Amino acid sequence: MEKLPVTMEEYQAKLKSILEGVNHTNVHKPDPNNKLQQSSLCGQTLVDQSQTVVNGEEAPENAWPWYVFLLAHDSDESGGCGGSILSEWWILTAGHCMITWNSTIIVYFGLNDMAQLDTTKPIKAEKRFTKCYVKDGILYNDILLLKLESPIAFSDIIRPVCLPEEDMSKSKNCFSIGFGATAPEGEGSKNLMQIKSNPMDYKLCRFFLRYLAKFSHT
Repeated sequence: MEKLPVTMEEYQAKLKSILEGVNHTNVHKPDPNNKLQQSSLCGQTLVDQSQTVVNGEEAPENAWPWYVFLLAHDSDESGGCGGSILSEWWILTAGHCMITWNSTIIVYFGLNDMAQLDTTKPIKAEKRFTKCYVKDGILYNDILLLKLESPIAFSDIIRPVCLPEEDMSKSKNCFSIGFGATAPEGEGSKNLMQIKSNPMDYKLCRFFLRYLAKFSHT
């Protein structure tokens, strides 16, 4: 993965143009009767996270079976994002990861190393559901649900995440994982990384996002 050749201002302008160009009247509307049923496998992993090193270190192999890597691309550009398996059909990620509304999104499972992209069988996203948009420099509803073309085959190393049943600010055992940059202005990691990062107070989080990224989120 290469370092992105854009500034924060260029990124903000690109993201705004993308999201303001989305015709939300054409966004698929989920069936209210089609409720997500939590799998009994959710949240189970072969690795005991309490025994791992979590200060921005490489993740142990198969430690995060619900993590997916999303590769979105169209005729002009491509980009990668992380996501979580909700069920055999559904993936949760950030709304701004669609790049453009017509981009193709491919979902990879069980990755610990970017070298595995060529050996892992992905699934294409069939539909997407979001109300993400930008207004006055604020990013609203930065959530995207992807419905896959075919169901995921669960195994010991591919399983769904559990949805929280309480206020996330009360959680004391949260981790950030992904292939993102390991230093400011740095390149993306070729190995899956993890770091323990307990939730921050919501108002304080928004303050830091506005101060550091100059781009506020709801």
